Amino acid sequence: MNQSAHNSKQPQHPDTQAVLAEVQNGQGDALHLLALKACEYLADIASAVHRRMGSPDHGVNGESDLAQSVAASIIASPQAHLNEIYTADDLRARLYKLLYCKWVDKRRRAAAAKRGGGQHVQASQAEDAERPGILDIAARGYGEFPPATPAELSVELQEILDTFPIESERRRIVTLLLEGWTQQEIADNLNLSRDAVGRRVRQSIAPALRFLNPET
Repeated sequence: MNQSAHNSKQPQHPDTQAVLAEVQNGQGDALHLLALKACEYLADIASAVHRRMGSPDHGVNGESDLAQSVAASIIASPQAHLNEIYTADDLRARLYKLLYCKWVDKRRRAAAAKRGGGQHVQASQAEDAERPGILDIAARGYGEFPPATPAELSVELQEILDTFPIESERRRIVTLLLEGWTQQEIADNLNLSRDAVGRRVRQSIAPALRFLNPET
């Protein structure tokens, strides 16, 4: 497959299209849609990791256990994964893997800048333009830094959500949802109805999807 064909936009999984239509009509599960998109996003990373295994510049010895496990589990049966993701726990686990990639990438860039070396070398210009830093860090491994703690990932999650063009109450609801709160618990905590919480989650879906898959 040539590079231009590889970089062309892939069609959405039919389940994703169906859930997206339901959410847009106010009837679907927004959390399910986010989970589907998170899995598709990680599947892209998994594919990139597998493509680069064994190449002169990105040998198998440089792969991290996390990158290999993501690649092996998702690329082996992407349709099964897309069909099985329904819960907040599933979504949170996948987003935490994404956040860990971002967290390590931030640390790596900071360390390189401190050494006077500037940004670390990227895997390819095309991949860097598509998703800066994440694919490179996933393929090269994580041994340079210890795993991020839940607190560090929580801070990173909040920083990412802070970039969403949504008002503070909706951002707070999405944060609580990704931290494992149920919609009813959020409603009780914020003195809202459960339906109101659901509406605010649906209103937040577009910026969240743009983060999880910038091509959409």
